[in-house]
Amino acid sequence: MEQQITIDGEEISVTFDEYAIHITNDEALKSLLETGKGKAIEALVVLLKQRFRQLFGKALDISDASLVVEIWGHVYFGYLAQALDNLVRLKLVTNLMDKVIDYCATIDCGEKEHDNNRVFWDMLAPFQSHIVGWLPDELNKETDV
Repeated sequence: MEQQITIDGEEISVTFDEYAIHITNDEALKSLLETGKGKAIEALVVLLKQRFRQLFGKALDISDASLVVEIWGHVYFGYLAQALDNLVRLKLVTNLMDKVIDYCATIDCGEKEHDNNRVFWDMLAPFQSHIVGWLPDELNKETDV
């Protein structure tokens, strides 16, 4: 079921199912990241998990840190792919980057048994406080991911 989560004046589009949340990677999410890379996303994760519990009567079995780094990973990797595509004007690069950008358009965050990538994000989760320092303060507003 698709819903809007409002945080810091941004409406984040999210679809919930029994084992996952699917976040739309759009300008609202990018704007939220820019308002405070760490705190804003942590607050979003709390709201997402609260809504999941309300909808399904159970906790989403994903750690907060794993969700945070997964959101960052998709948003910033999609941004990097768009920047690379703009920089290197080769058809091969464009075709590859278009696939990456399409993949990053929706952030699918599923529980271990339902998401092949959960192990990867769980491995990065302990480094959340380091990762936030590597992220840029601002995303190019003309980049649609």
